[in-house]
Amino acid sequence: LIMNNFTFNNTDWCDDIFDIVIIDDDNDDDKKEVERMILEDYYEDFDIHFKQDADDDDDDEEIFEVNENVQEEEEEEEVLSQKLIELSTEGQKRPLTTPTSSQEENSRKKRICLTTDVDVKQPSNQITSYLETMDEMFHHTMVNLMIPRSDLQAIIKYKHQMKVIQLNLQRWTRYYEIGVEEQLWSIEVKEKFSMKTSDEKQYAIYIQQFLDELDQQFEHLQQQLNSDKKNLSQLTDHIEHQLDEFIQNYRLVPYTMKSDYQLARFDYEYQDQLLEREFLQLQPTDEQIEFNKNLYKLYYEYQTAKKELIELKHRIQCNYPTQQSVTQALSMLSRTIPTTVVNPNFYHQEIDQDEKKLQEYLNNFMMKSIQEAEKKISQCRILFQQQQKLSQSILASSSLIDILYRRYELCKRKLDCTERFRLNYYLRQHFG
Repeated sequence: LIMNNFTFNNTDWCDDIFDIVIIDDDNDDDKKEVERMILEDYYEDFDIHFKQDADDDDDDEEIFEVNENVQEEEEEEEVLSQKLIELSTEGQKRPLTTPTSSQEENSRKKRICLTTDVDVKQPSNQITSYLETMDEMFHHTMVNLMIPRSDLQAIIKYKHQMKVIQLNLQRWTRYYEIGVEEQLWSIEVKEKFSMKTSDEKQYAIYIQQFLDELDQQFEHLQQQLNSDKKNLSQLTDHIEHQLDEFIQNYRLVPYTMKSDYQLARFDYEYQDQLLEREFLQLQPTDEQIEFNKNLYKLYYEYQTAKKELIELKHRIQCNYPTQQSVTQALSMLSRTIPTTVVNPNFYHQEIDQDEKKLQEYLNNFMMKSIQEAEKKISQCRILFQQQQKLSQSILASSSLIDILYRRYELCKRKLDCTERFRLNYYLRQHFG
């Protein structure tokens, strides 16, 4: 499986991102100072994570090293602008501009050379593109087989679909068991059947019907697979084992990632519901119930705000700005590049000018998003802490307070799980 080589195992770089910056909107010097601080912070972060891979990869387009002796702040701002604006598109990479020899010498260790094509729209089906790439690689390694490619691809298709059905069966069986036993239904169940019924008691019937449909689909695919295998005498046990390994370790990756996350999220929701029931079994007053509900909501919003800021920072490092920032930056371009020009040099000058403007706009919008996220964290923290101070006097009982803190811990683990999934699925692998 082709994956990014570096990981975010070291999370020390996130420790200081919650510092709140107070900005005087009427003071231009304050704004420039804040921008400078943000730029410096990100250069330090990039240095931490990319230099560990530098010794293993000599490709200048893949290595990002920060020169500790930065000569000019303006160069730093230009490099970060380029990093913010450059978006990966189907693996194609090229530098934004063609640097002069002196520029290239000064910035070689500070520049990530990625595509400059800013495409607001995501590919129509990124997983399909991923599967096609994996299949092409697999067929390339199996060129010596006597099996026709179309027949081999059909076998892969059947086996893959059967594996996906097994993932769905595993997940929905879990939903059914917990739902019937505890009358707790997952978000996925509610989303799927909310249009059919508003009565949650009917969910078990619909889930059972859905499970039966999955079983029938699996049996049908199994019959098709067995029929095709009979006509392929060249398909040995060894080759079939290779096919199974390829599907499990490569083709099935995005489906397994998403299914595992959905199951993990459901388990956290299930445990939280059990804690809520335990809280009610202690017969709290209406005031305590309402206070507990509001306090947990404030805690959840505070933790979510922190995760949003972390994701913004990850987006910069993964070269994946928010769509809102890209859309706003593009909308700021008042001049359209002419589609027909006589002088090629003039055409490239036009492109360079617009790209420089686009870099500047995107840089500004991303910094603005970060500042807004920091302010949101500050506001959420203040609201939560104000309410938290009242918990001892209102909840009174140590048992009630203990359950509240257990819900805090469960909430944190759930959001950590979501953060890991979003980072791996959307930002690193671009599956969604």
